[in-house]
Amino acid sequence: MAEVMQPPAGIEVTETITGFFWFEDGIMCSVSKPNAPKLSPEQEKEETEKFYARFGKQKFCMLIDGKHVKQNSREERQKAAEILPDFVKAIAIIVHNPLGRILVNLFVGLQKPPYPLKMFKPGEESKAKEWLKQYQNN
Repeated sequence: MAEVMQPPAGIEVTETITGFFWFEDGIMCSVSKPNAPKLSPEQEKEETEKFYARFGKQKFCMLIDGKHVKQNSREERQKAAEILPDFVKAIAIIVHNPLGRILVNLFVGLQKPPYPLKMFKPGEESKAKEWLKQYQNN
């Protein structure tokens, strides 16, 4: 089975409660921790505030490795649908298995995001980055 994305050597990686992120060519790359804890509403609010404090309303293209992403509750999906448009230009998701594809389709199907979103297979990270580049200057 394919491994999760890894940052290139020498790139600054930021760790959060639930995962890691770094920037490559202006694209925010994100990987969830394998056993990431479920955040309480208070922790979720705190993590969101930290993110806004660091980045403001700056928008990014995002490449998310979905290998360890877990199913979210309806409330969590609604919250993500409210917050993500504040800082997302486009999202490419590396989907590792059929369940992951179902979860992404469920998220997108319940409320179509106002930004482009496309799924890719493990090993297609370069292809995903190329797809995202068309949205970087939007």
